[in-house]
Amino acid sequence: MNVSFLDPSKNLLGTYNTVNGGVSQSSFFAFNFDTSTHTLFGPFDIGGGTGVIGEYFFQGTVGDSLALRKDVNQQGTSTLVDQNSGSIQVSKVPEPASILGLLTLATLGVGSTLKKKQASC
Repeated sequence: MNVSFLDPSKNLLGTYNTVNGGVSQSSFFAFNFDTSTHTLFGPFDIGGGTGVIGEYFFQGTVGDSLALRKDVNQQGTSTLVDQNSGSIQVSKVPEPASILGLLTLATLGVGSTLKKKQASC
């Protein structure tokens, strides 16, 4: 699982992958997800989690206040990059293998259609 942070112009600020084998390798990966409504709720804390200067992290309470911050030192000091009223949108991002499978099916479908058209001519 990757977590990416983008600026308002959709430029990549940072991407972190702290989950291996379904288990977080960082204490900075905590959130609640309702699988029936597909929404996040309650305390929220995600980010790099390795303590490297310049890492981004996003934390707060969903529905109350969320802040994107950037580490400036390894003593816990950070700067505020952006914040909002706690609003967050969840979206499903297809895995690359799924996209490849769909493209393969589309290619086979087009090829089959073309073969049928050539046979009928």
